[in-house]
Amino acid sequence: MSAFCLGGFLTSLDIVIVGTALPAIAEAFTISSVQYSWAASSYLLASASLLPTWAKLSDIFGRKSIMLLGYACFLIGSLVCAISQNAGMLIVGRALQGAGAGNIEVLINICLADLFNIRERGLYIGIYSASAAAGVVLGPVLGGALISSTSWRWCFWINLPVGFLSLCCLINFLDLPNPHTPVIQGLKAIDWPGALAISSGTIMLLLGIQFGAALYPWSSALVLGLILGGLATLALFLFLQWKISVWPIIPLRLFSSASSVAALIICSCHGFSYVAALYFLPIYFSFVLHASPVTTGLYLLILTGPLVVVVASAGIIVERTGRYRFVIWTAAFCLTLGFGLFTNFPSHLSWVRVIIYQLILALGIGPLFQTPLIALQSWTKHADISSANSLYSFTRELSSSVGVVVAQIIAQNRLKQSMPGLLRAGLPSDLVSSLSRDFTAMSSSRISALSKPHQEHLGRALTDSLRYVWTLETAIAGIAFISSLLLRHNELSKNHNEVRAGLHKMERL
Repeated sequence: MSAFCLGGFLTSLDIVIVGTALPAIAEAFTISSVQYSWAASSYLLASASLLPTWAKLSDIFGRKSIMLLGYACFLIGSLVCAISQNAGMLIVGRALQGAGAGNIEVLINICLADLFNIRERGLYIGIYSASAAAGVVLGPVLGGALISSTSWRWCFWINLPVGFLSLCCLINFLDLPNPHTPVIQGLKAIDWPGALAISSGTIMLLLGIQFGAALYPWSSALVLGLILGGLATLALFLFLQWKISVWPIIPLRLFSSASSVAALIICSCHGFSYVAALYFLPIYFSFVLHASPVTTGLYLLILTGPLVVVVASAGIIVERTGRYRFVIWTAAFCLTLGFGLFTNFPSHLSWVRVIIYQLILALGIGPLFQTPLIALQSWTKHADISSANSLYSFTRELSSSVGVVVAQIIAQNRLKQSMPGLLRAGLPSDLVSSLSRDFTAMSSSRISALSKPHQEHLGRALTDSLRYVWTLETAIAGIAFISSLLLRHNELSKNHNEVRAGLHKMERL
């Protein structure tokens, strides 16, 4: 369990800490906007596109060997990033990191399903999720400290000792059966058309979304071609899984239960909304409340800090009671209520609202990381557990990617409607022009240089734009709450059915 907790902490820490370091990296390499976008998206593309394939490989060749391969990818990628001399080298390293991180995330959940019965699983998944939440909490603080006191390269160097320690624990203590599948026979059993379809479809879709959000007009042929091509390829993947694949990567029988579908909808809504909160709350604190980077991090700790306790508590409740629906109902309600209260954020500092609203949202975000996974697993055949885990992780990754972009589009379009009023108020035309293109890229120092009346005008405009984001997230969270009411009770058994990897244990279509 120590190896799993270190792995969860490592991957979540890396995501947050590198996000803090990207501006410093861009300055060091003098990279273009296209290269900056690739440095951020290469990790996500590799992580999301390979998730289902990693799970299927573990079914064929065994969990431990495939997980060791994931650690190797992550650590080699971290080393490449740490010693990178140009943007191209950094992008390659980030892609390797993403491939490894996706492997570690999905294989840990699969291993927990192999090792523990579904009643105990809630507790251990809660412990693992709490360690991952700790990485999210410490990431901004540690990243800022490393960049200010040493170099951005230490944001990657730090992965090596932590990753090596986790790898040693994994090698020495993880005891799962090895199927000893012959390499050639195992490679022949992989659903290569399905793997290619889901990987290429995901990459095209996410690239189209990333390019449309940052580099090209949404109406451009490149963006439309990538998005439509990605959707068409993913549709082809579903057809392959339905009619062609002998050993499908994601068996469509996973969607046969209404409760399973409801759990996946909750997972999707949660991924869509919680990442937007982590993305736009710092913008509100920095641009509207004029908080310094350190103060912004402290404000955000009110949300992220309690997550460690909330996630672990949810796991304990599920393990002690054997019931997951009440936890999901309560969390989905708090998620909806929290985002609804966010629409009441003013353009000035209100400590009561900053504290209470974020604490309520934390009660919603925390339990929904993994409790819907328990619900999904309870309705899944033992032979399909690894596929269910990969589908759950894939759904969250895809929803998170789309959620931030959709929210940014809504906020940006709303802010554009405020441009004439900002110009009439006397704000500099070049600043207003910059805001109309991408307000998230604005420098907080530029806002600090404005006069007090101008800061107040801009603060009200930004607060109004963000209110539309919070309204969107409230609606999405509401869908999660409605979906949670569709979950049926399924008694979580204390009996453990051992799941063995290998071709002889895989179920054909």
